[in-house]
Amino acid sequence: MKGYVKVMIAGAVIAAIGLIGFLALLGLNGWNLNPQWETRSYECEQVNDTVKLDYSLGEVNLQFYDGEKILIEYPYSEKIQTVFSENDGIVSITSGKRHWYDVAFWFNFNPPSATIFVPNGLKTDIDAVMNAGELKIADGSYGTVKLYMNAGAAYFGETACDSFECKLNAGTVNVKSVECGTVKTDLNAGYANFEKIVCGDIYFKLNAGSADLKIAGAKAEYNISVDKNAGTCNLDGQTGTTDKKLTCKLNAGSLNASFGD
Repeated sequence: MKGYVKVMIAGAVIAAIGLIGFLALLGLNGWNLNPQWETRSYECEQVNDTVKLDYSLGEVNLQFYDGEKILIEYPYSEKIQTVFSENDGIVSITSGKRHWYDVAFWFNFNPPSATIFVPNGLKTDIDAVMNAGELKIADGSYGTVKLYMNAGAAYFGETACDSFECKLNAGTVNVKSVECGTVKTDLNAGYANFEKIVCGDIYFKLNAGSADLKIAGAKAEYNISVDKNAGTCNLDGQTGTTDKKLTCKLNAGSLNASFGD
């Protein structure tokens, strides 16, 4: 058999394999490469005071409204579905995970944003896990705030709460201001920016990544502890004039803190 014939046969076989693979992928996508989105709503049956969020894709906004119960407007498609549950005052919101064969998401075809409407005056606890996407929290008064980020970005407005805790494996957190009893931040990577912290008990741990923070009040007021194995920190340890404390632990990374109004 002549060489060019062998080449033609091999090419035909490769093309056939490619076509079979494409048809299989198309079948996994429901014979439609473009996800079809529609906006749906979920109104809580109970009066819940905790929002537990586990989100993997897209943007989530939390804001207040004139209503009696928490209301969620969210994007729905056959590919990415959101599951809700209510138990003991907690409403749980879990978005579906995207799969490797969801072709549309290879090209960052993100879904429309979701919005969580919280009744005005309800002091809500927030317990959020962000695997990707964006989380935007409106100005307001909250109970405890917990954020765990594997990727993505989170934005907090003027936040008053009992305590504020966040852990970053990657991604960014930006806080316009936070006023609370305790602030605890743990960075494995990523970036945390606090434009204003009004708090008497502040703890920052960096395994990597970087953090910028501005603390309301005078530096002399704070008992500062700095434990650094590596990385950079612009603070040294000191004894303050009040019982306020700032604890900084660095295995690596960069922490920059300033004080003032």
